[in-house]
Amino acid sequence: MPFQPVQSDPEYHSFQRRQSFLWVALLGVVLLIGGVVFLIAYQLMRGGGGNGGAPSAVVMPAVNAVASIIRGEAVSQGDYFLMSEVSSTDKRLRIFKVYYAPFSKEEIFAIPWRDGAAAPVVAEYGENLAVFLDSGRSIVITREGKTVSLSNSFFVPEDPHFTISPDGKKMVYFKQFSSLGTKSLTIRDLEKNEDVFGWPINSPASETCDFSGWSADGGKAYCTSVKNGRVMVKAVDVRRYSYAVAASFSGVRDAQFYPAHALVVAADKQSIFTFDITTKEKKDVLALAGEAVESVFLAPDRSKIVFTAGGAVHAVGLDGSGKKEIDHATRILSLLPDGARALVEVSEDGGAHYAIIGIDEESHAELGGITKDIVHAQFIGWFSGGVK
Repeated sequence: MPFQPVQSDPEYHSFQRRQSFLWVALLGVVLLIGGVVFLIAYQLMRGGGGNGGAPSAVVMPAVNAVASIIRGEAVSQGDYFLMSEVSSTDKRLRIFKVYYAPFSKEEIFAIPWRDGAAAPVVAEYGENLAVFLDSGRSIVITREGKTVSLSNSFFVPEDPHFTISPDGKKMVYFKQFSSLGTKSLTIRDLEKNEDVFGWPINSPASETCDFSGWSADGGKAYCTSVKNGRVMVKAVDVRRYSYAVAASFSGVRDAQFYPAHALVVAADKQSIFTFDITTKEKKDVLALAGEAVESVFLAPDRSKIVFTAGGAVHAVGLDGSGKKEIDHATRILSLLPDGARALVEVSEDGGAHYAIIGIDEESHAELGGITKDIVHAQFIGWFSGGVK
């Protein structure tokens, strides 16, 4: 019998095409899972330290990003602030991006936090954030929560109290010499990647303080401390390698220093006052008459002082005129960049919550509660459209 070719079956060919597609899709899924496992293993094997090594803990910003997309909470632009919280329930440190018009709270970073006695600190490091975990360990992340790969020349101090000059060439920080807290105020040349000057560990200059900014010419870094009722403003000259006390007052409840105005704003038991470190002129702004001030701030345009006393937020002109009660709050966390509103914390019997209140015009926007399992919370800073 002569050979008869078998006719093609269209349904059979269709089945083969579907089967090939399924195998290709399955292979793609396997490769994707393998890539994710490799990345996690790579993060686990990366060592790290306080002097700019790679992160020493597992971070999972990608998981949070996916969750935000699923929940529809991711916002691409607008004014927001960053804050961190530590939960005693699941023992994790979380960093949130909080939008306030309209309100949404997006988790951008999370990491285990097992030391309940210690408080983590998040500090701005140029365009990034440095997350100080415990002695000698730190992670640098972007404002979107992504881990930054650091070279050996990238320096991160062990102590979170530091500041970088506006031109990015100098750093002033507290160099840590032991786990007992022995520190030295130190100037570092970031271009040369080396320390160029340091004060003795027993010098008053080496007492820890919070850096509040730089002089207009970028030659001096200012550091403020309020401790045991005494406020002190230090000036560190990074060109002449010198240190001086720019202002010092006792009996102070709260104080802020504003380098742009060379002005100290402080409150003691009797009054709210200002002190100009250039002219050395002290001015009483408002007599308090027994009111206990908890926090005091200067408006960005220098038109008024905003403060909390007696469970309420007040505002008064810099010349002492027009005092008014604005809203009820326990303390002010920060004034918004426009100076027309304030981020406040309101404590009540049932817990506490954040709110943004108007200063010039009456307004009150709730931003959610602080759950009882939050043992540490930190306001990090204001940002807008990805730029501070």
